[in-house]
Amino acid sequence: LYPRAPPQMALRDFLKQRALEDNISVDEANTAANRLRWILDKTMTAQGAFESRRQELSLLRTAGDVSDIQDPEGAGKLGPDCRVVTDEDVAGNFLDSVRNDDGFVWQYLHHGQLAALVGNTLFVHGGVPLESLGWVPARDMRYRSPQSDDVCGGSFLAAGHKISEWVDALNLFYEEGLHDFRAQMVWRSDQRSRGGEALLCLTSTPACFSRSVMVESLLQEGMPTELDPRVESYLSSRGVRRVVCGHKPCGDSPFVVRGKHVEFLHCDTTFSDKSSADKRGLAVAAVEVEGDLVRNHTCIRGVLRDGTTYDYELPEVASPESESHGQEPATKRTRSDERDGAVAAGTSSVQAENGAVCDDLIGLRTADDWWIKARLSDGSYHMASGKAGDRNVFYKRLTRGEVLASMSPPAAAL
Repeated sequence: LYPRAPPQMALRDFLKQRALEDNISVDEANTAANRLRWILDKTMTAQGAFESRRQELSLLRTAGDVSDIQDPEGAGKLGPDCRVVTDEDVAGNFLDSVRNDDGFVWQYLHHGQLAALVGNTLFVHGGVPLESLGWVPARDMRYRSPQSDDVCGGSFLAAGHKISEWVDALNLFYEEGLHDFRAQMVWRSDQRSRGGEALLCLTSTPACFSRSVMVESLLQEGMPTELDPRVESYLSSRGVRRVVCGHKPCGDSPFVVRGKHVEFLHCDTTFSDKSSADKRGLAVAAVEVEGDLVRNHTCIRGVLRDGTTYDYELPEVASPESESHGQEPATKRTRSDERDGAVAAGTSSVQAENGAVCDDLIGLRTADDWWIKARLSDGSYHMASGKAGDRNVFYKRLTRGEVLASMSPPAAAL
């Protein structure tokens, strides 16, 4: 079985199910299309992706763009009705997207990075778990659930390393993994390993022992967990003041988690409105960082699923003049005295020149466990709360006075 959380379904069980549904043998059901369906539906939680690709290819054919369509007969003709897209067409399109040099997925992967550092902002897909700090995966890691006596592969950088050194090491591992994949895209003769398998490990919590910046996140079932002070110390002592990530859906607006020195911005609003056909509905969000590489601030604006708008800024963050090579800075972060939006934590909000409000409450949590998620256009706050182990997230709106009254201590000083 593949290394992910239950429920799981083995490929053979999936093929048996397909064979029963189609009244054929298991061997007849063992096609590239059905194996792809199993990958998408059962190992990637991407149910419906196969049929969505079929619809996309049909639209391309209708529009006359058939360059991405496989020729089922191999004769340079698409048949009397070019809008009919077979299972083989869909599977072939998926394969070509990664095995061809001009395939759009391969091009995307080729230009991607595991981590990107821009000034004092670190970009990762999932998050920065405690176990990942300074860790560089090994190319011989196996995509499987570890046994009780297994140890995680890879190595840690020397103490005092720079954040840029960690980012570079992660991206070098990524590039080597891509080359390994292209060199061996199918199973090796032992039928137990294949190229790029170490990259697959980064998509799995068990396979990489909870150390992956790709999938680990502060968000658990829609709500943030506590920001580990050791993670914040590691990042802030190396000049990082902001982490931007996605991966796990965070509702109909970005989810900010602010520590004493670092802010985490979770920006995946994929499932903003489950009642909508596209699971997003009216919701839209924009997260921007304004300023220079040293002094900058976050601007967040958008529309909630009910049509309510929000537009606010977070307090400015500043980097130390130079990295301290793993030592905690002597002084806390400062905020520019020149910006109208520089306010004491949790005490006030100030109108910025562009009309947005700089608010120091966003990303904090009240004494009764409600997160302050967004400042709405009418000045009220979009609040979120949930219970451990429960995927249901509850929302309510509070005035600023009500929020301040629920903070502990009242000033909510960072």
